[in-house]
Amino acid sequence: MAGHLEAARTKEAVYVRVVGLGNFNNAGPLREYCEKAFNDGVRNVIVDLAPCTGLDSTFMGTLMGFIGFNGGRRLP
Repeated sequence: MAGHLEAARTKEAVYVRVVGLGNFNNAGPLREYCEKAFNDGVRNVIVDLAPCTGLDSTFMGTLMGFIGFNGGRRLP
């Protein structure tokens, strides 16, 4: 089953809704979108998984990669 992302951004946060399957096809675009936001000063990612039917390991790894992100750099 295919999935897609719905995303929005404010000065404080990126909001993402995962609809259907979160997988390797949409993990890369999510990472790029969030990294740009981090580089622009956004510090929070809020993910709505209510309409999600499943996540593959690539997508889960992408989500975990956001932990400790600070201005495009990982915190020690």
